[in-house]
Amino acid sequence: MARGCLCPPRPDDESDPAVCDGDGTEMHKRIGAELWCVTRRDLLHLRHEVAEAIRAGEIRPAERDQFEPSDFTTGPSLYTVNEQFIKPITAAAGNMSWALMRNPKGLTCDLFITHAWQEGIFELLDKVISSWPKDVKHAWCCILANPQNLDISDLIRTPSSSPFAQALREAKYMLVVPNRCESIYTRLWCSYEANLAYQWEKVVVTASRPRMPEFLKVLPRVLGCLASGLVLGKLWQPMSAMNIAGIIGIANYPLPLLVTLCNNRIRHFCNLIGAFLSGYYIGVLWHLWDDGKDDFQMEEEAWSQFRIQVIITSWAFCLFYTFSEYDRISAQVSMLEAENLKYKGSIIDAACTDPNDANMIRAEIGDQIHHVDEALQTLIRAGMSSPELRRAQEAGVDIRRFSDVSYAFLFFVTTKIANVTMLLSKGGRRMWGIQLVYCLAISVCGLVIRKSRVDGRAFIANCTTKFELALDLPAYTVGCTLWKYGTISVETMLDIQLPVSMVCMSCVAILGVMRIDRVAQLPFCGRFIAQVLIAKDWQSCRARRARLPKANSVEQPTPIGRESRPDGVVPGSSDML
Repeated sequence: MARGCLCPPRPDDESDPAVCDGDGTEMHKRIGAELWCVTRRDLLHLRHEVAEAIRAGEIRPAERDQFEPSDFTTGPSLYTVNEQFIKPITAAAGNMSWALMRNPKGLTCDLFITHAWQEGIFELLDKVISSWPKDVKHAWCCILANPQNLDISDLIRTPSSSPFAQALREAKYMLVVPNRCESIYTRLWCSYEANLAYQWEKVVVTASRPRMPEFLKVLPRVLGCLASGLVLGKLWQPMSAMNIAGIIGIANYPLPLLVTLCNNRIRHFCNLIGAFLSGYYIGVLWHLWDDGKDDFQMEEEAWSQFRIQVIITSWAFCLFYTFSEYDRISAQVSMLEAENLKYKGSIIDAACTDPNDANMIRAEIGDQIHHVDEALQTLIRAGMSSPELRRAQEAGVDIRRFSDVSYAFLFFVTTKIANVTMLLSKGGRRMWGIQLVYCLAISVCGLVIRKSRVDGRAFIANCTTKFELALDLPAYTVGCTLWKYGTISVETMLDIQLPVSMVCMSCVAILGVMRIDRVAQLPFCGRFIAQVLIAKDWQSCRARRARLPKANSVEQPTPIGRESRPDGVVPGSSDML
């Protein structure tokens, strides 16, 4: 194969180009297994190279892998890519792994990727790339980390000292990649990796396919509702502009509430209605831009201030409902991926091609089987697993869909700062002091988010959503509505809004520092507070003490079977790894 036999180092690579063409056996002895890693850029490069190899006919359908060459969503199986692409390339370079061929000096491991080899290469790469944690630089993936042309059976003879274990010990996260064929936990090696992640208290995250293609399919509906509302508001006003402003202002509270706590169809419908109403309000203001002060019974200065505030608010809600639609798609994709992880029985029932490996792994798991099964159920229910989440679940918190966070509300909080800042230009020094405290509270929240792991950031996002719904958004809606009707002044409206906003942001910062497990363990009402903060629907808000489902109560989409290659041959050590 001509393509990519010697992969030149990237411009930012500090490695010596001559090392790329060396002795793979010597390299893997010299460089620790935890350093056989790749970057996100490496995975993008691999995706491009595999796609080009398929177009050039260098990767072809096999007898047991009749993939469609025009399919760049799933692609050929990992077995096919390994035989027809990775092995020839790495053999020409010196029989090192693909990861060390790209990074001859090795890279420290931040992310450990666990998968079952049944998925297509594009399915694997797209899920890993789209789910790559923001604080991760390098990842360890067995098909790329292990030298596929060498016999590494000695390295995996003792599972606890295998390359898998060495890499996972150094990683911050473990990324679980589901597939459409069967649960990866029907593979004993994947179950063993779950056992190590539990023992070493790693944060485990479920990978999912890219959300953007699904979002782009529904985006025209949101933009269509926005545009139709804009045109209708410009051409038709069935009542006074003041009444229209009041009705839309009041509607902007229940709609976000329904978007957060209702099912998928209702969320989609509310997002479309919200986009339409926001566009309609902008259209009405467009119609009255020059002479609307008479309709709203305002002085020139007040009218100028009012219309700027309305434009900022309306566009903020337009973007809120657009981002909320993306959140809805993300939650839907995450639920489908969780379904692909479900398995029947216990991890001890998982299959392994080598009886000796199976005996060693089961002996090492020992009496931890029940705890690992519980950790996997946490992963399936919440979309991620961490020591904090497991402790919260032990305290009785129902953590279903914990990882489905609303980034729309985070956006709305930051947008509201610009709106309030504009209004404070008339508020005097006292108001700027309140604004300073508000911005300080938000800065603390941002710092906590930056320092937190994935599960901590998800908890903070959940807290922000609930405080916005319960306190901040009602105060904002009431204050703005009363001000629009001339009942209160700008100063009074800000006196209502800013203290509530400061309290909300301060509470979010405190809860973020405490973490969900400590909140759940507070005396008297800790479990209830934690439950409300992470609830995704009405039933979860009033849920009783949650029970962890038994591992053997989860249905398995496909029966457990022995791992096998598409060609029906049971793979050896080097093929599987």
